[in-house]
Amino acid sequence: MTIEEAKNIKLEDYLHSLGYNPVKRQGMNLWYKSPFREEADASFKVNTEINKWYDFGLGKGGNILTLASVLYCSESLPYILHQIEEQAPPYLPRFLFFSEAVSYRAEFSTYGSETFGITSSAFLSA
Repeated sequence: MTIEEAKNIKLEDYLHSLGYNPVKRQGMNLWYKSPFREEADASFKVNTEINKWYDFGLGKGGNILTLASVLYCSESLPYILHQIEEQAPPYLPRFLFFSEAVSYRAEFSTYGSETFGITSSAFLSA
């Protein structure tokens, strides 16, 4: 995964893949309970328009790379990119029409803890 590919992942999708869901929405902002600590009230904000986060309890924020850096306690970019790639939600190519996207998702099946399915390159060779 490249830096640009990682930055194109929506923070709300990435957080959802980690098991975090917003507790409220205010315009373009999603509010979460912080993934860094236990708390009663949401103090972690994601601005969906600019794809940035800010944790008011930590006084830190940034993009998906800074989030992963704090989550995984590392400043190693290759490690951070690997962790993001491992946890990122499946990427559905943007060039597909709706009907193709439906058939693309329908071909995925789950077997145990592994997911098997076709790749986007299958559409290019068809």
